Amino acid sequence: MRKRQVGGALVIWFAHFFSLAHATLDFDGTNRFIFAEGAQRLSIVVTNNSAYPTLLQTSLSWGDGRQQELPMALNTPMQVLPANGRGDVEVFYEGSGFASDRESYVLLSALDVSQAPKEPNTVQLALVHHFKLFFRPTLASTVEQAIAGLRWQGKASAAPTIQNDSPYFITLSDIELRTANNQRCGEIISHVMVAPFSTAELVSTCTEAMASVYYDYVTDRGGMRPYEARLSHATATVGTQVEE
Repeated sequence: MRKRQVGGALVIWFAHFFSLAHATLDFDGTNRFIFAEGAQRLSIVVTNNSAYPTLLQTSLSWGDGRQQELPMALNTPMQVLPANGRGDVEVFYEGSGFASDRESYVLLSALDVSQAPKEPNTVQLALVHHFKLFFRPTLASTVEQAIAGLRWQGKASAAPTIQNDSPYFITLSDIELRTANNQRCGEIISHVMVAPFSTAELVSTCTEAMASVYYDYVTDRGGMRPYEARLSHATATVGTQVEE
């Protein structure tokens, strides 16, 4: 058996033949979940869209990699989903253990191992899916206020910094830096997540002065909402939503 990384999912090769057979799972049609304070549990519907049964093994861990005990649990860490069938993953919170003044970030991992197919010349794959799960306490400000207040600080010879003064994790995608003549500068930055009350510094190959930035804000359901911000070396600026 050997392993390799494919598109962010860990793929384990059980055989070396010609065709592929693995489950096609759908997790409520999203890649992130919100566990609101006061809820007793979070139920996630998982659908197996393949013609083969699959073994689904789920686990939870701190999103920042810390090793301390997590105040959450799963009802069925391991279950078999029938071919073209569905199941439920339920997440329970102990009621204490997370910060009350900001969101907490948890990683939900799901190992998908399909049943060995009977057809000859077939490869069996095991895929690991990773999902962001945020515990959201009752907060005075809203998510909309958080993204509206995200501040950008331009620099003369480096990529801008992002200041998140909100209690929410803010995820940005497809960040595009542009020069004064509105030309793209450097490579598009695919993903940045800024933790609550923190600053993130972008890394770019651009060597010119940057005048603006275009980016997508990733919503609670994983949708994309386009924004743009003008950059200034003298003061921090905020972005405005772009009409699609």
